[in-house]
Parts: sequence; C-alpha cells; structure tokens
Amino acid sequence: MLRGQGKNQIYGAMLASPQWSCAQSYMSKTRRAAMFLMALALLMCFATAPRLSFDILMGVVTALIIFAAIIRWVACLSPKPKTRPIPHEFNWPKYTVLVPLHKEAKVVAGLMTELSKLDYPKDKLQILMICEADDFQTIRAVEHNMTPLFDLVSVLPSLPRTKPKAMNVAMKRATGDIITIYDAEDRPHPQQLKQAALALHDNNKLGTVQAPLDYYNDHQNWLTRQFTIEYAALFHVMNPFYARAGLPFPLGGTSNHMRRAALDECGLWDPHNVTEDADLSFRFSAFGWKIGMISGGTREEAVSEFRNWKAQRERWLKGFMQSYAVHMRRPLAGSWRRGFTLQITLGLTIAAAFLHVPAVAILLGVGIFKLAAGTFGDINIGFWLIFLFGYSGAYASNFVGIHRAGQRRLWGDVLFAPLYWILMFPAALGALHQYITAPFHWNKTRHGDADDYMAKVTTTRL
Repeated sequence: MLRGQGKNQIYGAMLASPQWSCAQSYMSKTRRAAMFLMALALLMCFATAPRLSFDILMGVVTALIIFAAIIRWVACLSPKPKTRPIPHEFNWPKYTVLVPLHKEAKVVAGLMTELSKLDYPKDKLQILMICEADDFQTIRAVEHNMTPLFDLVSVLPSLPRTKPKAMNVAMKRATGDIITIYDAEDRPHPQQLKQAALALHDNNKLGTVQAPLDYYNDHQNWLTRQFTIEYAALFHVMNPFYARAGLPFPLGGTSNHMRRAALDECGLWDPHNVTEDADLSFRFSAFGWKIGMISGGTREEAVSEFRNWKAQRERWLKGFMQSYAVHMRRPLAGSWRRGFTLQITLGLTIAAAFLHVPAVAILLGVGIFKLAAGTFGDINIGFWLIFLFGYSGAYASNFVGIHRAGQRRLWGDVLFAPLYWILMFPAALGALHQYITAPFHWNKTRHGDADDYMAKVTTTRL
C-alpha cells in the first residue's frame, strides 16, 4: 500500500549523509574567498558611493516587503485542506508514534491519556515514550501510567543531548510504515493518524503530511493570544498554500506524519540541528518527496511567560540559521521550488526578525526629525505606503488564519500584532549569539504552565 519499505540502516547519532549535517563544515577555500570578496566589495561600495549603495539596499528591502505581502495575500485565497471521510474497511498500515520527553514528569499523565484516545487499530499502533536514561522523574511518571499501548525507550546520555538525537536512537525500535511525532503538551485529534494514512496512501509522491497546530490556552494572557494568532496564520493559511502550490515548507516539530521509506532515504534527523523539523522538510524536497497538509489538528500549550518564549524562539531562529546554511550548500538540489521556498520561508523569517525593529525605528526617527524640522512634506511617502502594504499582507493572513482556526474572538488582538513582532528582535540577537557561541545547545521549553494557570483560576472561583 505504501511506496517502498524502510531501508535496513544503522540508526545512530549521525546522519547517514554528513553533507546534510549542520555539524559538518563544507566551506571550501574557494567559497570562503568568494564570500570575503563579496563582503569587501559591499564595504567599498558603501565607502565610495554611500547614497547609491543605500538606495540600492532600500530597493532590495522594498522588493522583499512587496513580494512577501503578495505571497501572503495570495495564500489567503488558497482553500484549507478538507477532512477525508474515514472508510469502514481499509488496510491500515503500521504506525509508530515517537514521543520525545525530557524533564516532563509534570505533564506525562495528561499526555498519555490524550494519546490513548487516538482512533487507530491498536494492533497496528506503536507508541514509543522516549526518555533520557538519567531523567528519573519522567521515567517514573511514564512507568506509572504505562499500558500495553506504550513502550519506554531509554536513551543513554551523550552529546548532543537533543530531541532529534533521541528520536534517531528510538528508530531502532520503530516498526511502523508511517512515523509521527508528538510533543509533551500535545492533544492530537483522535482521527489524525487515519487522515494522514489516507493522504499518504492516495499520493505516492508525498513523503510527509503536516497536521495544523493550534493552542488550547490562548485565553491565558496577551502573549498566548498573539502566539495563537501567529500559528493560525502559519498552519491555516501559509502552509496550506505552499502545499497546494507544490512547494516545500518548514514542518512543525510535532504532528508531521512521515512515510518510513522517505524518512530512511533522507537519513533521519540531524542530531545537531535544533530545528530538526525545518531541516528535514527541505531534505525531503531534495530527495524528490512532496509535503502535504491534512485536517484534524493538534492542540498545544502556548508559552505564556516572556523568558520561556524568548528561549524557545531563540532556539527556533538559531535552528533556521543552521538549516538555511546547510541547504544553501545545495540550494537547487531536487528542484528550483526547493531553493525558492528556502528563501521565502527560512530566509525571510530570519531577515524579518532582524530587520523589522530597525526599519520601524528608522521610519519613525525620520518622520519625527522631519516633523520637528518643519520639513515633513519632504518625507518619502512611497516607502511608508510600501511598508504599510507589507503590514497589510501580515494582517490579512492573521485575520484569515483565526477565522479558519475557529478563533474569531481574537480579532481585536490582531491589531496589536506589531508589538508582538517587535519581540522577535531580542530573540534574533540571542539566536545569533548562540549560533556563534553554542550552536548545538538546546534551549528547553518549559511546559505545564497552562495547567497551573487553570488550577489557580479554578481554585479562585471556588
């Protein structure tokens, strides 16, 4: 039923093909020299013709803003994936669910309860709870809630201590034709596995399908509401558009359902990459596999505290930098579509994180200076309009996203999204610092805050 069977490989801590590993340096002397000459040429241009160089730079930025806005507007017109009817009789393939855990004893009971609700033939379902061998509290919590549906995989401590390394080790035990991942705080739709299996069965070119991710604690505070809006735009507008257009896009860290043969062919996950999901999606494309979207999403816990959010975002942006650097070694491998989408997803996300705050500061600074000097009429209105057009695309995808996600009550919060975008700047600076000083360090995201919040609210009401 599924194209190909899993290859007989040794699953260790390293990729089968080191050329895709961010731990390997493929910067040849020729490439280093070329980059040095390019940087020198740019410095000379700004030194000898600063006005012309600045105008060219602004022209490039303007083009990026316009292009990104157009992509978002077009994406708003792309329909969302439809829910497939579940057949009464079907030869369901074997399924393996990987659940990597680290210091998650607090949420294990709820997680295993949710995973027990998955509507899939139990004789074809394998759920591997993956723990670090020295994480005794999480292991005890898993063992306390163990049923025949679950199996415990203990990973011996070794560097790098990352989620992808743990999953590579667990793949020794995986028996499924389809592999998926759930995180500690996930609440997947009961029929998500069947939706994914049907999608992969119907299209042999699909290597993986992504289920939409939403948040169940959007009401907790302003940060969780903004996080919910961001995910609604990404998983209900942008990713369905990319999938429909046949373009690869960065997978989420959870609820992506992968054909075992495709995962084997790509060499599993890069254990050193801290956004192994984004990296793997472009590797799927390099090997000729397509990525799709399905319905039946997963609800997660939005990070509700800024320090925790910043640590998580630093890891994501650092991983985007890692993945972008790796895949720019061979940007056209697979097809032009891969190189194109690499720029408009990872590339633009990194650029926006660094450039949004400086751009706003420059625009406001120039406007205030001109107003104080009485020369406000000389201001370049065209660039302001272009900047607002860029905002319009982001606003449109946010509004359409929350509509499709059933989060219409957040419409008023969308207006304050620019304040949320400003928070990306300190996270981007932190990510760059880590990229240089600690590239393989995994910032741990704390989970369970939403449960504490709900318990506190319930106690207060009582």
